[in-house]
Amino acid sequence: MTGMTLWDNDFMDAEVPAFIEFRGEGRGAFQFGYVSCQIDWQSEPRQGRSGAVFTFEGNDEMDPTSGRGWAAIGPDGSLVGKLHFHRGDTSGFSAVRKR
Repeated sequence: MTGMTLWDNDFMDAEVPAFIEFRGEGRGAFQFGYVSCQIDWQSEPRQGRSGAVFTFEGNDEMDPTSGRGWAAIGPDGSLVGKLHFHRGDTSGFSAVRKR
């Protein structure tokens, strides 16, 4: 991940470089700060571009956390989306493909 609307880059990369990944068979993961989650996703175009909707569950500083989100390919080829934590924060995010 290259940016989030609620957290700065120092926090995002506190434990490992922040990332979000979508793997085959509808699986994936993300981590930023001390939040580490597994993703269950499915393809869903957004505004005519490739995209996905997903649910997630994992840990936030050792406490269980879960939620939902979406991601889409932006006009510049970056990934943009939102994470909605169950009964918690909502943050936008951006990411670029790691080569």
